[in-house]
Amino acid sequence: MHGYGLSKEFTQAEPPAKSMAVSTLYRCLARLEERELVESDLETRPSGHQGPARRVFRITEKGKALALSLKA
Repeated sequence: MHGYGLSKEFTQAEPPAKSMAVSTLYRCLARLEERELVESDLETRPSGHQGPARRVFRITEKGKALALSLKA
């Protein structure tokens, strides 16, 4: 999911998560990636598309295991 999409998911959750600046979210995602809890790739854009490529994040197996252990 894109960082912006994650931000929207947080605000639409029940109960809604506390508001977080998108720049803060991306710093958190970068730290999670450094710890190999998430990984990311640049999304390929159709030719002629304006704007920069978007980064797509996904949780790793290590990240899933940690999330499950914290949930228990």
